[in-house]
Amino acid sequence: MHEAIMTRAVVQGSGVDIMVKQNCVLVHPGGSSGKCHSKAQTKEGRRLCIEHIIYYLGYNSVRQWIESLAEQLSPITIRERLSFIEEYRDAE
Repeated sequence: MHEAIMTRAVVQGSGVDIMVKQNCVLVHPGGSSGKCHSKAQTKEGRRLCIEHIIYYLGYNSVRQWIESLAEQLSPITIRERLSFIEEYRDAE
């Protein structure tokens, strides 16, 4: 599994569960050393992972999940992560 919007580093110590369908995609086998996982960690890879999530779950589902974390994460983090999905607002 690869975290696309909220990474482990971003939520470290917060208790936020990021292993949810609104945040994760399954990349080809090979773990973090695999070619696909490495590509998913780039800016373009993140964009493709987010696009995939929104295609299957919808923009509103992802937005609502991010916003639900507002009490556990900083407003800056929430705004930044919402900006990651902004281009998909009209995709539904």
